[in-house]
Amino acid sequence: MKYYFSLLIALGLYAGESLPTNFSISPYKAKGSVFMNLNPQLQHRPSYLAGQAVSIQFAHDKNTLLILTSGYNRVHNTTESLDINASNEYVFIYGESKT
Repeated sequence: MKYYFSLLIALGLYAGESLPTNFSISPYKAKGSVFMNLNPQLQHRPSYLAGQAVSIQFAHDKNTLLILTSGYNRVHNTTESLDINASNEYVFIYGESKT
């Protein structure tokens, strides 16, 4: 499957994933860009990944990217009941590295 996408990208036939806004998103359009998992670093669930990124905005400094997830990140504990301490909206903050 990886080679199939590589071929489509090389031929310019892969436009990315379609979004409900009629736009598409792809890590292959901007040089050096990648898709990253949204891990809120929950102490009791270190491998939990948040979903539903609904809003992306640059901060006023133009070097910090803010990503807001929706409130539909529902985490269930081992008894299948809702873990209200982990079921949240999350804001992920990514800054430009100055190395």
